[in-house]
Amino acid sequence: MKFRSFLLVLFLATVASAATITVTSAVGEWQNPTPVAGITIDNTPPTIRVSWGTPLPGDDQSAYEFTPSIPPPVMQAINPPPVTP
Repeated sequence: MKFRSFLLVLFLATVASAATITVTSAVGEWQNPTPVAGITIDNTPPTIRVSWGTPLPGDDQSAYEFTPSIPPPVMQAINPPPVTP
């Protein structure tokens, strides 16, 4: 009987399921720059931007930009909790 119980526990411990994780939106926002002087924040979608500095003639300011995008759904294995005999 102990052997059969062990096999059952071993079988249950190896069973896994899968779930689809779906991301439906992504947003971003620049805020609280330090130092405040000389920094421009534009949180207008689709691309948000924080920029600073004085550009050289014909160049843009230094900047970080973020354009959120939604990835396709991902299948992720979910392991069951451990079974205690």
